[in-house]
Amino acid sequence: MLDMKVTSAVKLLLLVLFSSALQATQEVEIYTEDYPPYNMIENHRLTGLSVDILAVILKRIGSKKTKENVNFASWSRGYSLAKTKKNTMVFSTTRTEKRENLFKWVGPIAKTTIVLLALKEKNIKVPDYP
Repeated sequence: MLDMKVTSAVKLLLLVLFSSALQATQEVEIYTEDYPPYNMIENHRLTGLSVDILAVILKRIGSKKTKENVNFASWSRGYSLAKTKKNTMVFSTTRTEKRENLFKWVGPIAKTTIVLLALKEKNIKVPDYP
């Protein structure tokens, strides 16, 4: 078992990422993925911790958008659209140094530790992480 402590730059953050300013929330396309317990489909409805937080944020800023307006897609599709398409946002993601200047970030909402597991008898050797 390898327990990797993640630096603050790469801690999991449940975030709302913006590829453009949030002033035009009526035009913003919102994407998320299946990542329980933060965002998931249950009983044909989008739910989860980050979904609930997004709903509160949208309400507080007076947006007509709700969680029913969130597009449920693969992580790679949502992330790619947020990077390339104006007025597109994606949540939740890990905030890394490489991504820091790509988006406007809201959060953090949660922190986590990334852990890799393997059976002891597999004798897997992993080099030290810098």
